[in-house]
Amino acid sequence: MTSGRRTVEGNRAVGCAPNSRHLRGDALDFVPRAGENLQQTLRNARVYFGPNARAEIHNGTHVHVTLPGYGRVPLFGARGAR
Repeated sequence: MTSGRRTVEGNRAVGCAPNSRHLRGDALDFVPRAGENLQQTLRNARVYFGPNARAEIHNGTHVHVTLPGYGRVPLFGARGAR
């Protein structure tokens, strides 16, 4: 996981939309593990988070997972949360 919930300042610093789900604790970002590609990370996220999660490859660089209404993703990410 590279990013979870973000502060308003952290969200602005990484250039995300002002209404980002990261601000509500409903979103996480992942990059592939060693030996894995984005498609594999996407499949793994869909299996792990289940049918209510929305998972997509974002900007060709990471997998973005939204958990609508969850609101409990912890503050996480050097640039996004602090």
